[in-house]
Amino acid sequence: MSNQPPTVNLDVPYIHQLLNTPDNFNGQLAAGPTAMVMVLAAYGKLTPRSDIYHNQPSPFGYYISNSYVGPTNFSFSETQPGPQDQVSFAGAYGACLNRGQAFGSLMANYAINHGLNAQSQIAHRLAVEAELNYGAPVVLATTLKGFGHIVVVKGYLPDGRLIVNDPFWGKPEMGVILYSWPEFGLTPFMVTFESPLPKPEPERITNGLSSELKQSNPIPELEPPESLN
Repeated sequence: MSNQPPTVNLDVPYIHQLLNTPDNFNGQLAAGPTAMVMVLAAYGKLTPRSDIYHNQPSPFGYYISNSYVGPTNFSFSETQPGPQDQVSFAGAYGACLNRGQAFGSLMANYAINHGLNAQSQIAHRLAVEAELNYGAPVVLATTLKGFGHIVVVKGYLPDGRLIVNDPFWGKPEMGVILYSWPEFGLTPFMVTFESPLPKPEPERITNGLSSELKQSNPIPELEPPESLN
């Protein structure tokens, strides 16, 4: 990626909007939904699956275009028409788009309906860095390369370049791209998240033995009293 160690680099899984989504789905308009699914996966709001799309494993691509019930029992069954209005799709696509356009308010509501508080707001550079320093990724609307496009910003380098999961210009095996802020062009909105990403629990080491070894001889738990007086 770069010889510079990143100042912040959050752990967000990469999904390509064309190559990691269902084979029957045309993901040309799906940058926003794909970005949101990446973030929800990072927050642990989506269960990994064993799907294979376009001959590649895709743990989270299913949620972009298929109906499902989320962790709050909300059903993501609303549909929106795909390109050329030929077929309609549900999931993140149906929730985040309106007639082919992604809206920040819809994307924030999509996260909220998974139990993750989010809001859409005006985007600017310092606010993005503040969110990253807090430990939360940012979904950013851009006019990257002259087109309306949405990406996940997950970190930055000391020289100011941003570490981005780009759902279109990235590659499935190497989704991260570095962009300078001016390369984004216009940035009409960003979606931010109330909570930092959960930190993975480190492996417990006790007296030189890992928790995995200790579990082979578990200590029986005591029955709690029926009541405490």
